[in-house]
Amino acid sequence: MLELLKNRYNQGLSAGLYYFRDSHCIEVDILYKIGEGLTGIEIKSAATWNSSFLYGLKRFPPLSARL
Repeated sequence: MLELLKNRYNQGLSAGLYYFRDSHCIEVDILYKIGEGLTGIEIKSAATWNSSFLYGLKRFPPLSARL
């Protein structure tokens, strides 16, 4: 998260970094603004990749239209 923040400040951008979690436990670790949209990033630490890591990202886009 700090590296993203430093990178944005070095580019002259505002922080624009957010965390999302709703009452159904859908969460996205980092959301950041690009223009008028939001892009999500999941941060995981695991020896192997698992498709369940994308759970929050797959469910966030329909919700972002309501923000």
